[in-house]
This record gives sequence, C-alpha cells and structure tokens, in this order.
Amino acid sequence: MVSWVRGKCIGRGSFGTVNVAVDRFNGDVFA
Repeated sequence: MVSWVRGKCIGRGSFGTVNVAVDRFNGDVFA
C-alpha cells in the first residue's frame, strides 16, 4: 500500500518532473 499521495507538478527537467507529495498518515509534505 502506498503511504503518500502525488500532488501538483512543481518543476520539469531533462530527467523528468518533480511533484509535491503528501504522506497519508502524518501529513508531511515532500517532493
């Protein structure tokens, strides 16, 4: 089971995209 939810795209580069993500259990935000 995945413990995080993908959010909006915050950046793009030659290797892919960077999205905001939120931990489902404690609400931590990371990218």
